[in-house]
Parts: sequence; C-alpha cells; structure tokens
Amino acid sequence: MRINKAIELWEKDQPVFYATYTPEGQQDGYEMGLAMAKTWCDAINVETEQGSYDISNLRNFMRGLADGGPTPSGHRTPMVFATIPITGDDEANAKAGAWMVMQALASGVHCVDICHASNPKAVAALIRAMRYPFDYPDTPKQKPSEYGLRGNGSQLFAAGIWGITANQYFHVADVWPLNPRGELVVGVKIEDIRAHANVNQVLSVPGITFAEWGAGDSTLSIMGLEAYPENPPSSGGRGAGDGAQAGPRPALDPRLDKARLTVLAACKSHNIRPLNLGNGTPLENYKEGTRVLGAGKEDDALEVREYAKRTMPI
Repeated sequence: MRINKAIELWEKDQPVFYATYTPEGQQDGYEMGLAMAKTWCDAINVETEQGSYDISNLRNFMRGLADGGPTPSGHRTPMVFATIPITGDDEANAKAGAWMVMQALASGVHCVDICHASNPKAVAALIRAMRYPFDYPDTPKQKPSEYGLRGNGSQLFAAGIWGITANQYFHVADVWPLNPRGELVVGVKIEDIRAHANVNQVLSVPGITFAEWGAGDSTLSIMGLEAYPENPPSSGGRGAGDGAQAGPRPALDPRLDKARLTVLAACKSHNIRPLNLGNGTPLENYKEGTRVLGAGKEDDALEVREYAKRTMPI
C-alpha cells in the first residue's frame, strides 16, 4: 500500500474524488482533521490561496487527520493537496515564494497546487522547492543548477504524519510520476489567458501530475465583470462553476468552453491527469478524461467508481 492514496488509484487509471477545507482563521485545524479523517473522498484540498495561510493550523489539521485515521481504505490519511498563495506566473516571484512550498510540505501534505501557472520557468522553480538536493534511483538526475531546495529538518514532522521514520521519508518524498517511488504530486492551475496560451509549455515541465483550468479565475480573466452583473436576474446564467455538482449543467459561455477544452486537450497530450475539466455529470466527466473530481454527492461518486471497476475499499 502506498502512502499517497491518490497515486495508488491513478496507477490503475481510477478517479480521485476530493473534498475541500478552507481555513478561515477561526476553525480549529485539529478538530477539522479529526472530522474529515473518515471522508468518503480520496483526497482533501486545503485551500489557502484565498483562505487563511496558517502553517500552525495546517500542521494541526494534518495531526487531526492522522489521529482520526486510518481512512476506510486503510491509508493513514487521504491525499492532501494544498493550494497556496504563490503563483507560477513569474520566475523571480516563484523563487521568492518558495518558502511557502517548503513550509506546506514540512507540514505533511502530499501535494502543492500551483496557482496561475503560466510561466514554465516559474513552475519549474516551485517544483524545485518540492525536492531534495540528491538523486533517486530510476529518476532523471538533477542538474547542479536545478538541485532541490528542501533541507534537513523538513522530514521530521512530515514523517510522523505519514507514519514512517525520518530516514524513510527522505527515500519517498519526491515527485511522482517523475520518480516512480515518489509519494508527492504536483498540481497546476491553468487559470488565466496567459496560462491558456502557454499551457503546452507549462505542462511540458517535468514533475507535474495533474492540472485544472481554474474555472472561477478563468472566468475572471476571460469575461471580467460581464460574468458577474451587479444586479443579476434571479434566474440568471453563470460564468463557470467548480465542476463538483451533479446532474446536467447549463452550457458554458463559448469562450470559457474553448479554454476548458484547450486545457483538457493539453492534459491528454502530456499525460497529465485533468482536474474538474468536464462540464457534465461526474460520470460524463470521467468518460471525457477527468481523473480528479470535486466531491459533489457521494452517490454520484459511487456511480463513477462502479463504472471504473474500482477495487480499493471506499
């Protein structure tokens, strides 16, 4: 059994469903972790890009998950991916914010989701901050100018959350699938017009596991206030949602659908797992290629899991 539940599912081309925890500066992270430890979802997105970026809260949340586990599938915790307030649009900005990546990983999360990933060099700089400065077996060697930035001590708390020794953590805390034994994954958000234009260059950066089109931010970037009228009619339309709800959805604005399909096609071209890149029911989205889906209703997740012939306990 892998530490990272999501990787174990993706290796079998199974979908991963995720719930979201958005710290607001009020909740107790430990209690939230205990409450979410038995979730029917496979993963949890800790949303700190717009939520509260509080490392103490994040560590307490991870402790709560570990203490409240294992998951129904027998994993110590769900896969946790942190959306953090650093963007992949500028290399210098990414390097200056690399500490956020390292702090999140030292808290025991399994993934960092990079927002506004429009610059390949910026994305590469943030992935560098996820890696250690040594080579692994069966993994491309790092160039001296690209050595990982994580340092000694970062393994201590995280190893305890993962339920392994500090030495064992060093052996598996690398990015998958670049490293077949790695238990960390990298997500990117292709969520503005610059990112849409550069999607193929961004997804060519080694180490990326999944990608999304960031429906809300793509709507802001493409449509602006047009999508958010000050006094909308009660039956008004929509820009774009998060892809989590069940049932048929209204047609997207053609400009948004073009962006969505551009990112979906690039994911397929680069063998990257799409997150919330469908526009239909969860089952339709899975058939279209999406492999990471917002939680929605458990019954809809069960339908997708049955269709995908999942064997892992839920």
